[in-house]
Amino acid sequence: MSGVAPSHPERHPLIPLLVIVAVAIALRFLLIGREGLWLDEAASWFMASGDLQRALKAEPTNPPLYYTMLFFWISWLGPGEAAMRSLSVLPSVAGVVVTWLIGRRLISVQAGLIAAGYQAISTFHIY
Repeated sequence: MSGVAPSHPERHPLIPLLVIVAVAIALRFLLIGREGLWLDEAASWFMASGDLQRALKAEPTNPPLYYTMLFFWISWLGPGEAAMRSLSVLPSVAGVVVTWLIGRRLISVQAGLIAAGYQAISTFHIY
């Protein structure tokens, strides 16, 4: 025995969490530009690709924050499908971390890691 205590997720949850987050990022970017724009994505692109005034005005059923953020995002990264969809990766990956935080708080660190791992590979959350 080397005298070093074994590493448990309860003691160092950040290492497994970082692996889970890395997997989540990789899966979300893996085929991000493979398909063409869907109807709702095309509508978002239309609202955000004009001038800032159109993005701020948006439409009566949708608040303008997403379109305004997308306007600046595609002006920075370009108007391609992958660039446009990459904005949605940020809250999706943040959701994996929030899932871990909630699971850790309500049940245990290990339960939080399992829940975060499931959300990281969930096709519903990826697409």
